[in-house]
Amino acid sequence: MESKKSFIETFTNLILAWTKEYENSDLQDIDPDLFSSISFFLVELEKKALEEENSISREIFSMYKKIVEWILADLTLIRKLKIASKIIAYGQPPKKLLPEEIAFADALKIVLETSERKERVVEDPLKSVRVKCSKDETIERLIVISQSKLRSFVGADTLVYRGLRKGTIMNIPKKNYELLVSKKAYVKSIYQG
Repeated sequence: MESKKSFIETFTNLILAWTKEYENSDLQDIDPDLFSSISFFLVELEKKALEEENSISREIFSMYKKIVEWILADLTLIRKLKIASKIIAYGQPPKKLLPEEIAFADALKIVLETSERKERVVEDPLKSVRVKCSKDETIERLIVISQSKLRSFVGADTLVYRGLRKGTIMNIPKKNYELLVSKKAYVKSIYQG
């Protein structure tokens, strides 16, 4: 198995790439070797889990593997959505593509070019995959503005809030506001409704 330092470095690189990708609207530069090192690491985790005699150790390796696979899948999905939105909106993929993404972009362009389109209306290409959230009228909500960059968090409403920068305006449940204030986050309520 890779050394402990190599594991931490690989895992840290994955987390940094993932965070950078979802916090920015443009496709980010990623080390082309990142995906292959993660794939190698997943194989090694699988082997280590099978070799372990202790059931707790096997479970730990199995959970590590599941977490890494989930982050890798989310990173891949975010990147593919960005590529698809650029192709749909501009007819061209972004420039910073990995080799496997070039194949995806080429295939998507061919599909879009060969399919008949009666109307060419540019709309939000991510509309169909955005989370549709019904607003519960019984929950007291506040409109707040962040006065500093906030770390990603899961709110009391079980939604994940991420990519919150200074000046971000949010319509959140009062419980989330209280949670942020209790964590000493710099947020200011600007409207209660």
